[in-house]
Amino acid sequence: MKKLKPLLQLLLGIAILLALLLGVDKASILAEFAVDPVSVGKDAVYAATVEDTAIRFLVLSPVNDATALRAIRLTGRQIPVPPSGTLELVTGNGPRAIPWTAASTRSYGRQLLLDTLRSTASRWHFLVLGILGFIAAIGFCVLRWGVLLRTQGFEFSFGRMLSLYFIGQFFNSFLLGGVSGDLVKAYYVVGETSRKRTEAVATIFIDRALGFVALVVLTVTVMCARLGYFMGDPRLRVALVVNLFLLAGAAAMLAAALRKDILERPSAMRLIEKHPRIGDAINRVHTAFNLCVKSPRVLLLTLGYSFANHIAFIVCTAACLGMALGIDLSIVNYLAVFPVINAVAAIPLTPGGLGTRDGAAVYLLGAMGVLEAKAILLSLLIYIAMLFWSLVGGVVYMFYRRGHGLAQGSGVGGQGSGSGTEGRED
Repeated sequence: MKKLKPLLQLLLGIAILLALLLGVDKASILAEFAVDPVSVGKDAVYAATVEDTAIRFLVLSPVNDATALRAIRLTGRQIPVPPSGTLELVTGNGPRAIPWTAASTRSYGRQLLLDTLRSTASRWHFLVLGILGFIAAIGFCVLRWGVLLRTQGFEFSFGRMLSLYFIGQFFNSFLLGGVSGDLVKAYYVVGETSRKRTEAVATIFIDRALGFVALVVLTVTVMCARLGYFMGDPRLRVALVVNLFLLAGAAAMLAAALRKDILERPSAMRLIEKHPRIGDAINRVHTAFNLCVKSPRVLLLTLGYSFANHIAFIVCTAACLGMALGIDLSIVNYLAVFPVINAVAAIPLTPGGLGTRDGAAVYLLGAMGVLEAKAILLSLLIYIAMLFWSLVGGVVYMFYRRGHGLAQGSGVGGQGSGSGTEGRED
């Protein structure tokens, strides 16, 4: 069953993504209204009340003295448009009310996907900036890992750490399993050290844990700062509750890991006595974790780099790719929802958040009026940006030579001996 789990996770991610893509046609409906000569600006939003529900329509292009107004329905519910009625202006430029005498509708989601992709040709520079901007987020991750390595008494050059991080990124994307890249990175880290190898490997998983905690903290902080906004929509309220549970779970796990008596319990003592080598490894990992978390300077630096990583990803990648797709959202709105989307994607249900990220993007961006087709495309472009840099990691892997004893334990905190040696580039 363990061998099947990664494959099942991949199939689950693909199934979620396919379901979202198949549902695009139902979510986006093209409507044409027969109206009197009228002038309406592009991207104006009108609403029509049908069955006590306001269906919102986004105007596709400017309308000047026309007899037909083309718009996309923003409401996902399948409510039929009546033969006549009145459109009320919500936002944008145009008459406050437009009566219509006839309306026709058809599915438009798949066509909208294609039209949106074609439109990126005129905004290709945002596409390039979004993909290149992902390196900023990676850089902060490397700096965070460097703090943890130095805390354990190791000295690696930034280039060496960046190479190892890229290799891990490559295997995380192209091997099944949520931590496969971390295991490969751990294998290479062992080859870089001659002492305290357990502590060196532990930094990889401490890095991942602290990064996730920082993401959840950032998410909840942003939500609390805009509490009124998040409480105003049922979809956003669900996201708030989920992330509060994640925060509580992360806090509980940190508290449990920091307890001094955790290794003194009878079950732990029996394991240590029965398997001394395993017990010694657990004890050293626990000590390494405490050394990182209990130092205010180390904790502040790692959390600071984590926050910088998440903000850089949102601003340099998500927002730029959104602009390439013509999504009209402010940076503040990106900061409000993308920590939540990233927190959902970080849950190890599918490889790289495939499907789960897309579902969260559709759910949360839809609450901000972003069309489902554009939300899916934005999520997929983010995934493609990640895959691009993962392929760069594959190139690094091809030319990387595993070193031996390049970084020595320096005995920080009285552990180990020897002096730190700067990692060299091969």
